[in-house]
Amino acid sequence: MVKVVQQVRHTTAAADAYTGSVGQITQVTTTDELRSHDGSTAGGKRILTKTMNDALYQSLSTLLTAMGAVSATDGMVAKTGAATVAARTNTGTSNQIDVDNGGGAAGNPTFSISATLVIPGTMDTTAGILTGAAATFSTMGLSGTLTAVAANFSGAVGFADNTVGRALLVDTGYKGRTVGATGATETLDHAAELAFSATVDEACTFTFSNFPASPNEGGFTLYLTNGGAFTVTWPSSVDWAGGAAPTLTASGVDVLCFTSIDGGTIINGFVAGLAMA
Repeated sequence: MVKVVQQVRHTTAAADAYTGSVGQITQVTTTDELRSHDGSTAGGKRILTKTMNDALYQSLSTLLTAMGAVSATDGMVAKTGAATVAARTNTGTSNQIDVDNGGGAAGNPTFSISATLVIPGTMDTTAGILTGAAATFSTMGLSGTLTAVAANFSGAVGFADNTVGRALLVDTGYKGRTVGATGATETLDHAAELAFSATVDEACTFTFSNFPASPNEGGFTLYLTNGGAFTVTWPSSVDWAGGAAPTLTASGVDVLCFTSIDGGTIINGFVAGLAMA
């Protein structure tokens, strides 16, 4: 005769209150779930059916599985399909945008304009304004065409001894300095100004500095008042036209010009006008 062994069965309420023996399996008739008992825990521990498990927990995700296969050093991941991903990284363009930590694995990516900036194509700066106390383009290459329509540079712009070609200049002047009374010594700095006005009020020794390096030409103009009223000593590097310094006006303005093509080793001095006023 076949014997049938039936497990202990309860409704949910009765099952929750039942403390079974160690290792005993009981059935909850309300939900068809099984419970495992340990001899001390009321209600035992639930053994979930597939239906119950699917309702309680997220099913296996093929997308998450694909993400798990990406290297931990890759940083950013992009979804490329319903169940596919690919590692991505931010990249810049040489001489345009520099990128640090592009993948983001070690922290936030940072972006900066290249120190050696090359702007490709055509850049139209219509009514563009470049501001700043000293905007300096030490290395700025334009591989295309720069169209600057009504562009205003409201700060100082330094070209670091690079060439500016084919420029048509209007409303342009040389930067000057009003020295005032010279005193006993006065330095005229070519790197700072290209025109000077000064009044000799006592015996004065002039010093000239910072002419452009050879073979580039540099020069400036000096508007000197009452130069003949006192002794004026010029730099020994000045080579006057005719071999001698001019006789200056004791009461009036003389206009003197100085040029050099060898960094100031020899400075050519000549008179543009005496006793101008």
